[in-house]
Amino acid sequence: DTIQGFMESRKSDGKNVKLCLAGNIQKQIVKEFRDELTNVEIEFYGYIDHKRSLELMKRSQLLINCLAEMENSQILISGKQMEYIATGNPILSIGNKQGEAANLLSNIVNAKACEKVEITEMINFVRSIYKYWAKNEPLRNKTDDPEIMSMSRYETARQLAQLLVKI
Repeated sequence: DTIQGFMESRKSDGKNVKLCLAGNIQKQIVKEFRDELTNVEIEFYGYIDHKRSLELMKRSQLLINCLAEMENSQILISGKQMEYIATGNPILSIGNKQGEAANLLSNIVNAKACEKVEITEMINFVRSIYKYWAKNEPLRNKTDDPEIMSMSRYETARQLAQLLVKI
């Protein structure tokens, strides 16, 4: 339902939009995107290595993260979300709005967390990002925020190493 509502709203105004999909995504899902978003160029890369995924993230104008729906998902913050934040690009996160991942994004200006049923909110966020891009003023998030930097892979690994030394 979420994808369908989102796709219906984008059918008529998908000009200049490219959707890049990477990872282990079911072929049927990719087919649905292609069937429904006829005005949008869709590139499907399948599984790609980490270096290539970082390249795609950095050159994107909007990153979309679909959070897992599972027990205790409210306490999870994925490594992918941290990488998304590090790019400085706007982020749309779809999942538990009460979770830690959403809480982290609440401190970032050009980021939005939505429940999967909040179609209008997602559409409005994507349109706002698109409007700036269309004016050749792509939005960027601060990447030097101390709170965000404290959660980088490097910093969390450094903190873990310090804890292990104490043991």
